[in-house]
Amino acid sequence: MAKTGAVINVKKPQFVSPGQMGNIVDKFHEGGNDKVILCDRGRELRL
Repeated sequence: MAKTGAVINVKKPQFVSPGQMGNIVDKFHEGGNDKVILCDRGRELRL
């Protein structure tokens, strides 16, 4: 995906801490793409 040059939206996996998300960004930078958006998982409101 990094080689396409497209903007990549990465949703935080459940098993990854927010501090570890930097490693994901680093992998895209190594592949030559710095267009990465990080997004939190969010919550679903159940009533």
